[in-house]
Amino acid sequence: MARVLLTPAVLAEFPGAAETGAVEAVNLFQLVRELDARFPCMGPWCDARAAFAVDGVSAPDWSQRLGPDSEVLIITRIAGG
Repeated sequence: MARVLLTPAVLAEFPGAAETGAVEAVNLFQLVRELDARFPCMGPWCDARAAFAVDGVSAPDWSQRLGPDSEVLIITRIAGG
């Protein structure tokens, strides 16, 4: 199972979510679906506002494969100008 880490900014959006947790998923698409099932509206929120890192590397492509020991960090996207 992938280990999911949520930053404090993400936790503020989803009261009741834990800072870390395990999710059974083969890619980021499935991971987001699983999180959305646990925390309603997290899927659309991730689509609009989240960035992902898998095992310490930015993962902009949600088809990114996840291994059984993958670590996924979810952070709030930052806009620049």
